[in-house]
Amino acid sequence: MKQKSYSKKFITYGIGQAFNLISPLLVLPYLVKICGEEGFGKIGVGFSISFILIVIVDFSSYHTGIKQLVDHKNNVYKTKLLIVKHLSAKLLLFLLVIGVVSVLMLFPYLKTQFKLILSSLVIVFSSILNPNWILQAQEKFLANSVFNVASKLIYLISIFLFINTKELYFFVPFLYGIGIIIPSVYFWIKYYSLYQINFFDLNVNDGIQLIKADYKLCLSQLFFAFRQYSPVLIIDFILGSFVAGQFRIIEQLIMIFRTFFQILFRFSFSVICNLISRNLEKGVILWKKINSLALLFVLLLVLIIYTNSFIFLKYFNFDLNNGKLEFLFKFSLLLPLFIGSNFAMEQLLFSFNKIRIYNNITYTTTLISFTILVIFTIFWSLFGAILALLITELFLIIIYTKFLWQNINPKTKAQID
Repeated sequence: MKQKSYSKKFITYGIGQAFNLISPLLVLPYLVKICGEEGFGKIGVGFSISFILIVIVDFSSYHTGIKQLVDHKNNVYKTKLLIVKHLSAKLLLFLLVIGVVSVLMLFPYLKTQFKLILSSLVIVFSSILNPNWILQAQEKFLANSVFNVASKLIYLISIFLFINTKELYFFVPFLYGIGIIIPSVYFWIKYYSLYQINFFDLNVNDGIQLIKADYKLCLSQLFFAFRQYSPVLIIDFILGSFVAGQFRIIEQLIMIFRTFFQILFRFSFSVICNLISRNLEKGVILWKKINSLALLFVLLLVLIIYTNSFIFLKYFNFDLNNGKLEFLFKFSLLLPLFIGSNFAMEQLLFSFNKIRIYNNITYTTTLISFTILVIFTIFWSLFGAILALLITELFLIIIYTKFLWQNINPKTKAQID
């Protein structure tokens, strides 16, 4: 019965995430057609900046915040205090982001993108209001799915209504942020009646206290976000917006697989973690089954896309006469398999409670990734950028394998324990 309930929750949550995932692909051909590859590259820069900054504003709400709400889910008063505490931290961090961005805007590269960055900050602001972390903690997966579908529908409809010339490329992140803000307001009206939360409840001291407590976790997640979203920024800076647009189209497809592995990670983590704590061998066997099946499923999809690349390139409005782009598109299809392997290993690393090791690996690989990405992009253009991403993921697989073997192998595990 418990397994059936778990499967039902996964399907309900998965429907919302699937729409969240597919919606960018629905709007991608239209934006490429209207704004061109150069305009689409600039849009990608705006989204990348906002997604990196969102990690700062969200801080620990999706980690510590969820755990705290789960621990006090039957205590309305404590729940209110925790929500207010995280909202206070989010608002303080958003003001910090505004200050930092204002200073960075003095640099020539960012100064020329004033409208785009201003539009992207709407997405960052929307993360303050976004109630998804509360809905996840309270296991309101249906409400979570409704929220995701509503926000993306507003975004999609707005794109087709308002983006009709290439000069309006900078307006796209703004519409994405508005798509989140509108349903968020509805949910906060409901939370007001339930918890009596209002603006005057926000407390600067509580926000600062939370920031001091969780800054290490936030820092590692910021490094992770930078590694994940910075490539399009680096490509745009070195090769220009046109090539960044080509990369962004390829990246959008890769993000589908990344999100799939993220969903699998979140829903199977607690089961694997609990089983490993009781029986290491059985826990590792379950981990192997779940992640092996996931990788086989993705491998099948990758083979289908590879053998039908012409159809996908045509849908994305790629130049079908450019054989180099087709090669790069096919070459990038190796990334989902590498990414999936790393998500699986990260899951096992967290199951062994090796958070400090994970943080150190994240810091190191981000610096290495940034360095080789810059060098490879300068020398080998877009091929170099994709190659750098593959090398980074391969490096992670090697490092994770080394640390995990020490925990799985009974001989080395006995020495660690």
